[in-house]
Amino acid sequence: MTFAFFFCALESITLGSVTNFICCLVSICRSLSVLYYRKRDKDIPKWLPPLLILPIFAIGVWAVLTDNPWYQLMPPVLIITLTILTLQKSIFVLKTGSIFIESGLMVFNFFIGAYVGVIRQLIAVISVIIGLIRYSKALKIGEASDYLNVFDNHQKSTENNAAK
Repeated sequence: MTFAFFFCALESITLGSVTNFICCLVSICRSLSVLYYRKRDKDIPKWLPPLLILPIFAIGVWAVLTDNPWYQLMPPVLIITLTILTLQKSIFVLKTGSIFIESGLMVFNFFIGAYVGVIRQLIAVISVIIGLIRYSKALKIGEASDYLNVFDNHQKSTENNAAK
């Protein structure tokens, strides 16, 4: 995800979308921070979400004050929402919310003329929907839990496979 945001940042600056560029940079920081804390099985500090949301909120305010088109507000709003969803411990909530986030970014890419970005976001939406369907099936048969700790789940599946 971090690499994807890196390339989105490059694409955004090339297309002149400063709001999306800064949102992508903050998203890179968010992804790395969440990965750091979850890998160490630590709770995310209470000061981290406001620290991640504040610069994006400031970009949204800047976009309004500088008479940018309305769609320039989409990246800040969507990335703040994604940040809040990422900090939840429910995978189902994250995946369901991601459908709307990715769809919104697809619309934004259309408005700024990033047609490759539209295709990329369409693929992301399809991927999230497929992942949500598979995850829902795994929840129903008890092969998954709705707790976001990727490293524990990987370790448990590795232990289960070794026991077989």
